[in-house]
Amino acid sequence: MVFSCRFWSIKAMLSVLLASLFFTVSCTTSAWIQDDEPVVNPESEVILQETIRFLPKDMPRPRSPELSLDIVKERELRYYEQLLSRRYIQDYKPRYGLMAAGFTGMTMGLALANTSLINSDSFSGREKVLLNMASLAIGSASLLAMKPDGDPRPADEERFIQRTGIHIVQDTIPYVPVNGDSLRYTIMRGGDTLAYRKNAVPEGEPFTIHLLEESGLQELAHSDTTGIVVQVDFRDVEQTYELSVRSIMQEYVVVRAENTAVRTAPVRITGNIIRHAGSESQFPLLRIEDEQWFRILKRGDVAYIQSDDTELLWKPAENLGFDDRIIQSGQPVFGDLDIERNVPDHRRVNPEGIALVIINGQYAGPVESKPFAERTGELARYYFSQVLGFYSDNILIYENLTEQQMLNLFENSDSLMIGGRQVSMDESDIVVYYYGHAKIGQHDRLFLLPVDYDPSERNRKMVSFDEFVTVVEQLRSRMTLVVMDTDWTTQSVFGDTLDAYVRSNEERMKEFSGSLADPGFHGGIFWAAQPTQQSGTYLSPDGRIRYPYDIFTWYFFKAMQDNSKTAREIRDYLDYNVPFTSRRLHERSQNPVYLGNTGIQIVPD
Repeated sequence: MVFSCRFWSIKAMLSVLLASLFFTVSCTTSAWIQDDEPVVNPESEVILQETIRFLPKDMPRPRSPELSLDIVKERELRYYEQLLSRRYIQDYKPRYGLMAAGFTGMTMGLALANTSLINSDSFSGREKVLLNMASLAIGSASLLAMKPDGDPRPADEERFIQRTGIHIVQDTIPYVPVNGDSLRYTIMRGGDTLAYRKNAVPEGEPFTIHLLEESGLQELAHSDTTGIVVQVDFRDVEQTYELSVRSIMQEYVVVRAENTAVRTAPVRITGNIIRHAGSESQFPLLRIEDEQWFRILKRGDVAYIQSDDTELLWKPAENLGFDDRIIQSGQPVFGDLDIERNVPDHRRVNPEGIALVIINGQYAGPVESKPFAERTGELARYYFSQVLGFYSDNILIYENLTEQQMLNLFENSDSLMIGGRQVSMDESDIVVYYYGHAKIGQHDRLFLLPVDYDPSERNRKMVSFDEFVTVVEQLRSRMTLVVMDTDWTTQSVFGDTLDAYVRSNEERMKEFSGSLADPGFHGGIFWAAQPTQQSGTYLSPDGRIRYPYDIFTWYFFKAMQDNSKTAREIRDYLDYNVPFTSRRLHERSQNPVYLGNTGIQIVPD
């Protein structure tokens, strides 16, 4: 019985230890750890000072002339700096090897003290108790000797402890209006009050002042640069904003002439016209280029317009599209007419082709101006490029030449050079196109009239057509074509009666044309009308038919559009259409003439 009791005593102790093992497979502990550096305690906030202010959210600009203000509180806050203690949790897991050794030692100690396997009677009762306690201590120590499982993790618990200093902060927060709040503002300009308003502050939104709508400003002279002053008052807070005219209005170029050309470059040539703008058309100004030109914005692209035809103004720019303030001029825009856009599709490139276009239209009185000179040069450039295939750099257009300029052009053209390249008989096609006045002068000779021609002067400043023909005859080319869109009647030049002594036969025209009229020449010459006939415009007296060209110009290029390619085909086309149209519109004869080689190919296949 003694052994049995001891055995069950050992069994009970082992059960206790095994239960302890089950419940101590793992465990956790927690600890408070103090930060090394002090931090600001947000719970210690104290407001020292508070001020209401306006902060501009959006400053005005021409396309959005609005002043948007946020109402805010600027505050000065005090916080305590304190040391912070944070709680961390640590997991542990058993050291199983150490546990096995501890349990082995504990078992042996208990067996030694409590069983009859060995001579335990030699131990006194006290010694047995001590041996049992030592054995249990060894087992317990092996259970408690655990190792950390991972790093400590924060428990999201912290507490501020020792105060170390004070922290001052400046901040800005939105102001939330309360009942009874109202905001007042005044718009002034040059000492005058333009607007005064008293309004409730919109909650949660910036307060917006529509400057042009409130002030009523619509248009200012460009020289008037007086800005506006906006004064805003709220809760004894007053702020003032000084705004320039440039920040709220757009500089505009306003057309004052009946129509004016909008160009791609600040130079007056036929080939750079984008369109014609009528009176009161408006364009945003980009820059004053010089005394003669303004750089403007048209449909998002840079363009140029002459300052003489325009006026600068300050105007509102809100919701303005690029082209919604362009007024159609009385003169059709190039490209509106069928002849200006629909050309044959058989064009080939002719890099050696050269065109010399002389456009004289702006004559001084008493000589009649040629109203469609600029448009004619534009049409000539278009067809020589698109139909004949000439490179744009090889199309030379001279506008409104004086006597000296015409003489210089002819005297320096004994060998025509384009880009350092001399004209070659084997390769180059040359077209010379003249649009302007001509007149019979002394010794029954034909003269071209420069724009500075003055019949009252002793030296009337005329350029002999003989000199012109001589220059053209000397050009060495594969094909040479001269087109004279002119006549030499005094009615065309001065608007009075016809010359009575001008002979009307073709022999006289052949004398003027020189070798150009020779059927064996490698070219020829077109005349718009016979000597006693007037070259008319494509306008009907009642205004129902109105094309911005002369009749001859219209049908010369219309022939190319309708696939006439040789000199003979173009001549026949003109003979069929020009006399009929002149009789229908003006009730007078106009018979164009071609002299020279009718077989030359003008439009390439």
